[in-house]
Amino acid sequence: MGELLNNSVELASRQLALGLLDKANKNAKHFQEGSDPEALHDFRVGIRRLRTILRAYSPYLEKQVAKKLRKRLGELMDKTSADRDDEVHVAWLEAQLARRKLPKLQQQGMTHLLEQLRGEKDHEEISSSILGEYGKLSNRLSARLQKSSRRIKLDKSGRPLSFAVATATIVSFHAALLQGQLGEIHSVDDEEPAHQARLTVKKLRYLLEPLRKELKGAATTVRKLKDLQDILGDLHDLHTLEERVENVTSAAATDWAERLLDKATPDVSLRELSQVDPVLEHCFALAATLKRVRSEQARLYQRLYIHWLDEHAQAFFELVAELCTELSGEPRQDTTSNAEPGVQEPAAPKEETETNPVSEEPEGVS
Repeated sequence: MGELLNNSVELASRQLALGLLDKANKNAKHFQEGSDPEALHDFRVGIRRLRTILRAYSPYLEKQVAKKLRKRLGELMDKTSADRDDEVHVAWLEAQLARRKLPKLQQQGMTHLLEQLRGEKDHEEISSSILGEYGKLSNRLSARLQKSSRRIKLDKSGRPLSFAVATATIVSFHAALLQGQLGEIHSVDDEEPAHQARLTVKKLRYLLEPLRKELKGAATTVRKLKDLQDILGDLHDLHTLEERVENVTSAAATDWAERLLDKATPDVSLRELSQVDPVLEHCFALAATLKRVRSEQARLYQRLYIHWLDEHAQAFFELVAELCTELSGEPRQDTTSNAEPGVQEPAAPKEETETNPVSEEPEGVS
């Protein structure tokens, strides 16, 4: 195993967090420039990777990175989630409209939604408020992460706990959590377990990404996780788009009904009353778009089932178990049983001792 894995978990997790913070800062600068449509996505991913490491290794960074700072990073992410949804919906609608032989009714509905979404975006207002807050958080995190820990966790033999052993416990926990969450997905309508599985997949992927060059099998596992993340992510995006189309259609239908009721006066002829209202035609177009969205959901769920549900993911979880065995250096245990989503997170080892400050500083720290 490589140097990162053999280092103490305190030093290695601090090095890793500082590297991710540097990347997040670069993404923030790119987002501020506003020229790249993917900049918001990159900014969010950078923060998400950083938060995953800070949370997973929090028992070893607790005094350096307070829970309050991690929470504020999460709140920052929440402020950008609606804008990211808008970007994803715009991209999907544009891709659909670029297809040949798209039914006219669906073209009309998608065009209307696209115009509505484009009218809601205000990049400058979003970036100025969020990036100012992020800059302050970044400076505080950087200062705290550059401080050496004076307490080192010990393993059962009394030696400093390695990053490899700590990571084995953390990865094993998230793999069991994911297996249980996938077991709760039984149809395309199981949005919540699919959403929770998507979040866990991201965390597991971000935990393993730094190990791709240091641990045999890690790169393959990350690729498989990326495939699963894409399926669950696309499914989630379509669920949020479905909700949007339902709301817009419902509002249009209510508008049509109110117009019809106002129109039904004694001096209006039946022929005039029965004329097709443009708003009703608009409802038909939106309903046709909704049908398209749900058809795509069904297609994605089929992919999810074939590769990841029931027994189809067993080989993957066996691969993760092998990685954890390699990391921990312990004999392999049976990990084939499904875990419940409520499983408790692993606690840090209780053994610890007061030591001199860690003499080695993370790379890039001046």
